[in-house]
Amino acid sequence: PAWKAFAYYLIPIAFAIATWFYHAQLLHRDQKDYPDAGARGSVHRIYLYLFSAAGLAMVFFAVVELFRWLLSSLGNALLNADPLYVEPDAILPPLAVGLALWLVYWMNAQTLFRSGGPEEQASVLRKFYLYTAIFAGVAGGVTTAALILSGLFESLLGLPSYNDIR
Repeated sequence: PAWKAFAYYLIPIAFAIATWFYHAQLLHRDQKDYPDAGARGSVHRIYLYLFSAAGLAMVFFAVVELFRWLLSSLGNALLNADPLYVEPDAILPPLAVGLALWLVYWMNAQTLFRSGGPEEQASVLRKFYLYTAIFAGVAGGVTTAALILSGLFESLLGLPSYNDIR
């Protein structure tokens, strides 16, 4: 059931919220005494981008499962193909949690980028995060398109399926 999936993700949500509030209080207290620069600024960026990446990964895998479910439903309805094992009830909780997690930390990083000085705008960590996210999206899209086209060509040409990408 859907409530079990929500309960499964409730612990990471509670942990992320508690961690965020704890670090927000620490940051607010420490910003008066120490500027957000140097090693301290790098640790803050690592914290923001790691949590943002965790949320983005959850969204990515939930969207992949959503597309698997959609393609399985279409293949089953149109081509009478074998359905894939996908639970639609288990797709929405990680999508909602990951989207919330990603948005909170990414918006925080965006605010830091806009209000930060030249050190923040020249951050190598930010560029690494963005390039890694773009690479993962492109690699996932190209791999998925290759698998779909491979299956399509196998069925159009009447070739036996070996379930092998080669």
